[in-house]
Amino acid sequence: MTLTQPNAAFLAMLAHPSLVPVDKVLIGRYGDKWTKPEHFVSSGAYTLSQWVVNERIIAKRNPRYWDNGHTVINKVTYLPHHLRSIGREPLQGGRN
Repeated sequence: MTLTQPNAAFLAMLAHPSLVPVDKVLIGRYGDKWTKPEHFVSSGAYTLSQWVVNERIIAKRNPRYWDNGHTVINKVTYLPHHLRSIGREPLQGGRN
């Protein structure tokens, strides 16, 4: 890619999630279902375990991660922003 003029925001724009590379073979094989937990590919410390739209995303530790030995958290649960209003009680109570 060649810019026609300098653009100070260019690198920040490249970091946008919509520009993350995806596996063409994976999308060809599974189509719209490539993001389902059983098809999703991750090279990070966690893999997609469960995704309930507008409720939660659960990621589990990736045993194939290059530095898995130093990964200390086995499961991460992400809650949507609108659920922040529920407070800290569910987290303090150990709810998964």
